[in-house]
Amino acid sequence: HGAQRAAEQGKGYPDVLEAELESLLDNTWGDTAKALFNNWLGLVYQLTNLDRRQQYMPGTDKSDPLGLRNGNPG
Repeated sequence: HGAQRAAEQGKGYPDVLEAELESLLDNTWGDTAKALFNNWLGLVYQLTNLDRRQQYMPGTDKSDPLGLRNGNPG
């Protein structure tokens, strides 16, 4: 294989290595990544004021908008 030849010659692995292995890999993190991003985006949406001139929704603690200091995120 191209990867073995490259290793024997002391060269970097060719770009085709990924294509050779892609069908063997199981993408187990995709759903988790989407959920994490969607949760983050939802939190940003909840905290962001619809009025673009104001940063946060009314009642949001500007020094701790995520509520991390009091142990109550969101």
